[in-house]
Parts: sequence; structure tokens; C-alpha cells
Amino acid sequence: MGLDAAARMDRRSIVALALALSAGCQTFGGDDAPPVPNRYTVDDYWADLADAHCAKMVDCCTAAEYQDWWTTADGTVLSCVAAHGAPDNDAQIRTAIEDHTIIFDPDAATACVAALTDQACADFEPAIRFRETYCPRPPLVGTIRQGDACTIDEQCETGLCFDRVCTAPLPAGAACGTTNLPCVEPLRCQIDFNSNDWVCGPGAEPGAACFGDDLCADGWCKTPPDVFDGVCVRACDGR
Repeated sequence: MGLDAAARMDRRSIVALALALSAGCQTFGGDDAPPVPNRYTVDDYWADLADAHCAKMVDCCTAAEYQDWWTTADGTVLSCVAAHGAPDNDAQIRTAIEDHTIIFDPDAATACVAALTDQACADFEPAIRFRETYCPRPPLVGTIRQGDACTIDEQCETGLCFDRVCTAPLPAGAACGTTNLPCVEPLRCQIDFNSNDWVCGPGAEPGAACFGDDLCADGWCKTPPDVFDGVCVRACDGR
């Protein structure tokens, strides 16, 4: 047998081996294949986060506080789970995860839910208004750098998409009264009554005068009907 014939035999052997391996792979992936474990998805995370958050509210609020928090001025009772489930831009987040402009970290997500579940009532209040500020590390990580084009906040390394550009939010103490830029969470734009300037800060403590939720550290300005000024309150403090 000449060299060409030997080469043809070698090629036939390689093809036969490839077909055998292919057939084996198809059998492994068929009906007899072991089940593939379900992946923990961002939707799983949002559902667990809502359940954990609302369970924590039940633990930390009195019955009257819980009812007051979820009842609107016209008497409509809202659903805690619905309010703290998937965010309004959930479809955009899913698309960004598929496009790899957001990286979803399942381990960070489960750690986030665990941190919320184990959080003391005294530390829980600020978490009512701001999602995921209690996480050991963020479960949604943006990959777009500051200055580059974006669609939603979660795509940005800075956590803020402003005018479709990844932008750094304002830090603590920054002037915020003349700009639309938000403060870095969980800070909010509040008035400094000593200087009458608007700056990024933690918000007023319970008992301080207010005229909007964003002025209060706990995110709730309790305003009686037909009254402009209210008072900052702590909704759920375990008492």
C-alpha cells in the first residue's frame, strides 16, 4: 500500500472516530442524559428579594405601621411583594444581561437576599426606599465605562446613566440644588437649614420637619391631610 493509500486510510479513521464521538455526544444529550441543574436567574433573584423584603417589613413593623405604609391617601391597599418585585425596567435589564452590558452574579444575588433576611430591624429602615444598598456586593454589575453611551443605570460602572451617558452620581456634601444629577445612593438631595443650600446627605432624622419623603433619612415624611409641612418618621423600627 502506497503513501497516498495510507493517508486515505488515516483520514477515514479520523472521520470514523469523529462520527463515533458525535454519536456518543448525541446519546449523552438525549433522553437518557442527566438533568441539567436550573440556573438561578435574575427573575429568581427579584422574586426572592421581594419575599425577603416584605417578610422583613412584617417582622420589623407593627401591624398599624405596616398597614399605614401600604395604604394610600384614598384608602387603596398596595401589595408589598408587587412593589418590591421586578423593577420597572426589568425587560431592559434582561436584554442588557444577554448583551453582556450587565453581568448578573447569582452568588452575589443570593448573598444579597441572605443579608436582607438577616438584617436587624434598626438597620432595615434605609433599605425600604433603596434597593440593594444592603448587599455585600452588587448582583448586577455594569460594564460600560464612565463617558460612554448607555440606556439604563445598571449598564454603567458608575451606576448612573444620565442623558444616555454613563456619569458619576454626586458624592456626599456636593451641591445638588441646581443640577438634575442624583446623589449616590442612599444619599438624597436635602436642604441644609444652616446655609439654606441643597446638598447630598443622608436626610433628616425622625422628628425633623419635612415637606417630602426625600428629605428624610428613612424616606417617609408623614404629612397630615391639607398640611404642607410634615414630620420625618421611622416607619418600622421593631417597636
